Amino acid sequence: MLKPDFFSRLGLFVRKNFLDAELCAELRSETSLVTNIPAKISSSGTHGLVDEKRRRTQLIKLSASKESFIRERLLAIKPAVENHFNLKLTDCVTPHLLTYKKGDFFKPHRDGDTAPDAPKFVRERRLSAIIFLNNTAKQPTHNSFCGGTLVLYGLIDHGRWKTYGFPIESEEGMLILFDSGILHEVKPITSGERYTLVSWFIGP
Repeated sequence: MLKPDFFSRLGLFVRKNFLDAELCAELRSETSLVTNIPAKISSSGTHGLVDEKRRRTQLIKLSASKESFIRERLLAIKPAVENHFNLKLTDCVTPHLLTYKKGDFFKPHRDGDTAPDAPKFVRERRLSAIIFLNNTAKQPTHNSFCGGTLVLYGLIDHGRWKTYGFPIESEEGMLILFDSGILHEVKPITSGERYTLVSWFIGP
């Protein structure tokens, strides 16, 4: 599997150990304390729709203190992120906690959409942020899962590489940032449970 440094060379922003193992464990434990709701899809012509043929995952409402803490951690690196992508950003969206159980997935999609009929909050997305809260493994343990690979497409704008999907293994505590217009997907979970935090840096 490709290493995080490889994706850094392709222009993505990667920060290993962005969150420590203790905090990751605390966030995973919050999923057992609240009611999960199906995550929705929002794009041009589609807003707030549950479509389990395209996306099957559960959204967890974080505690206010955890939401604030994670958001502040992301805002703290905003200058470095702006410099990395040569972008002017205005804010960071309150993070969401997602859990993928066996069989869950998210078909190829883009987080951002510039179409006039797309929701305003989707049009404002510039960068997608994913923080992995547990690890990919060949055999699942209490802190890992199988399947559920994040795949990014079009990272190399040349020939056949334009449609090639680059897989990224989950690594506990790692943050990855990429252009919200990049096509990506989450492959089906085959065993265990995948936990991630997602957010977006927005701009004018």
